[in-house]
Amino acid sequence: MASRFDLAIYPVLFVEFSSYFMPSLANNFWLSWALGVTFIWIFSGMNMLGSSVVGNSVKMFLFIVLLPFLLIIVIGVFQMDKNPVSPFKVPGGPIVPYVLFVVPALVIATAVYFTVLDEGLVADVGQCPVRLVGH
Repeated sequence: MASRFDLAIYPVLFVEFSSYFMPSLANNFWLSWALGVTFIWIFSGMNMLGSSVVGNSVKMFLFIVLLPFLLIIVIGVFQMDKNPVSPFKVPGGPIVPYVLFVVPALVIATAVYFTVLDEGLVADVGQCPVRLVGH
């Protein structure tokens, strides 16, 4: 029952978000209603076309969601004027704080990498440079 309420909120949120960019949506009930119904029909149609269409759209939406973060990182790298690891490693000091940052970051990156492989977001495990046990 909760999923029905959860799914019903997405078209409303889409129309509300779109009204920021198109102020006429906020004042026109029929236009906002038509946009919400169009949103529902597009995703219902994709769902009816099958799991391969839905799976490919999930990859596309993942790329769309991650692209702004990637852009922020790339732009930020060129705007850096300080050493990004200076709080973690004091010159001449112990390496322990640096290791306490790097090791968990590598563990998280590895977990995400293998999760993406297990979810099938990579077309063929043979393309992956690391072989998983049992694949």
